[in-house]
Amino acid sequence: MNYSHGRAGLMAALAALLITGCAPASSSSGFAALDREATAEDVLPESVVMGPVEGVEIEGVRLLTEHEGIRFFGGRSGDGSTTCVSAVIDQTPLNWITGCGGAPDSHREIVTASLSGVITVVLVGDSVDTSRFVEDGLEPIHDNLLIAKP
Repeated sequence: MNYSHGRAGLMAALAALLITGCAPASSSSGFAALDREATAEDVLPESVVMGPVEGVEIEGVRLLTEHEGIRFFGGRSGDGSTTCVSAVIDQTPLNWITGCGGAPDSHREIVTASLSGVITVVLVGDSVDTSRFVEDGLEPIHDNLLIAKP
């Protein structure tokens, strides 16, 4: 009996399973929330500037979540090397913060930004273990955001 055709088919099926079935659930960017299609809600208020990093243009801004009257936006540079977060207080849209850091990785936060006496925001990539942030008193409000309020 010749099993070579059956074995070759089995090997091809196993290879396909390994390539597709075992791929990580998160996007290759490390920040799946920024990979979705943009909507009208994703537009930053006119007064907000995301990305105070000189020479780096932030694109792909997305509304991540709204929490207690504050809208949280994420964005990244075209080459993915810079990731930013902005928190905009809806009652006073001139009262906002932005912080930028490097690309998402699985070991640390991307950036922490604070508006004195109002809020501290920690932005993390998709696979960051946030348990130490929670132990430190931060509240998770989105897969990629934790906050602390005074």
